[in-house]
Amino acid sequence: MYCQYISYIFFAICTIFYNIFHFFSDILCTMCSVKIVNYYSFTEREVLLTTTAFANEKDTLNLDAALMEKGYPQIVLDTMDEDTKMDIYNEGDIAFCGAVITYYDENSGTYSAIDVNEAGTYLAPRGQISTSDLSLSFTYSRSPAAKNTKLSYIKVTYNYNWLNLPFFRWQDPTSVSWDDSKFQMTDNSFSKVDKYDGYVIGPNGELLGPYTNQTHSSENGYANASNAGVSWYADLKGYIGVQPTKLYGSGTFKLAPKSTTTSGSTTLYGHYVHPKAELGLSVNVSSYGSFSISGGSNYDERGSQKTISW
Repeated sequence: MYCQYISYIFFAICTIFYNIFHFFSDILCTMCSVKIVNYYSFTEREVLLTTTAFANEKDTLNLDAALMEKGYPQIVLDTMDEDTKMDIYNEGDIAFCGAVITYYDENSGTYSAIDVNEAGTYLAPRGQISTSDLSLSFTYSRSPAAKNTKLSYIKVTYNYNWLNLPFFRWQDPTSVSWDDSKFQMTDNSFSKVDKYDGYVIGPNGELLGPYTNQTHSSENGYANASNAGVSWYADLKGYIGVQPTKLYGSGTFKLAPKSTTTSGSTTLYGHYVHPKAELGLSVNVSSYGSFSISGGSNYDERGSQKTISW
């Protein structure tokens, strides 16, 4: 019991020193975190995660600023979680070259889209985007950042963010198609992750949390692929022992040019499917820009395309 009180006192000292002396606060926060983890379980984990989130708030703002210098507009960054932003930032010599952001209303089954150009300009669609249930984005980047240099690769990044929990929570197939006469997917470059914010259900049915940025599933494999595309699933089901309040995730991979050119352009296609029943839906890319859906007919779907240049 006394150890618990000491840990709380230590935590208060840590917070005060963080606001005054950052160097010493780093040391104290580390010691404080160790004590909290040693003496507590779920409740204290919440305190630890909240403290970490507060400490990283300034870093988040700096990360947005760093990516904006690489050309990524704020409207695109707002669709990404922090891990996605860091993944792009860690690429180093990379630049934004376009994105398509789609908003979806599950009740009406309607979509609206924003096409974001390389310069960061876009035309917002009519309607109440703020009340939409889902935002999803396909973001395209090139490396190296400078134009008129030999293209090394194109990085494809996909993000989904359910602003309101979907009524139908199964597996949402997602696909991207590229011109296979110009590009091929780089080996071992694909990865995807599904995350959630929410509560853990305790042994007596009590809600513990809330927790943020929790990983539900993480994979380096995809559902299927062809020479002209790849498909994977946004996993919205299987949350046992958890009461999520927000579902979100991302996928990414790289496309390498089959021949090196100092300038050029290509069109990439994205496709998203939201099942309205528990069906084993799948999406296949049979050829460049051609998507086929199998496994049922009760779903909403949306396609997008974006021409980018280097």
